[in-house]
Amino acid sequence: MTSISEIWALLDTDVQQWLLDNPGTRVLPRLYVNHVPAGGPETGQCLRLDEHGDYWLTPEEMVFLTARRQELVPGKQDTVGADSGGGESTRTGEALDR
Repeated sequence: MTSISEIWALLDTDVQQWLLDNPGTRVLPRLYVNHVPAGGPETGQCLRLDEHGDYWLTPEEMVFLTARRQELVPGKQDTVGADSGGGESTRTGEALDR
């Protein structure tokens, strides 16, 4: 099975942008899966789809996408464990953990 990180450079820019614009998502909808290059099992460039034709992102892919977002927005770093003054920790990528 291929992951999003392995085929990132081959993805349609609309698919890349959707993934970056939707940080809380856990699934790539069929509309966007249809734009992912299909190399078939011989090339290893195929995504494992569920029965509805959707692709569920793995935790590793979520980490990859978080890193991509941070590359595009310098200065926006995760602040895991940082105290916001109210005794709660804050995180700019909090939506990814939901």
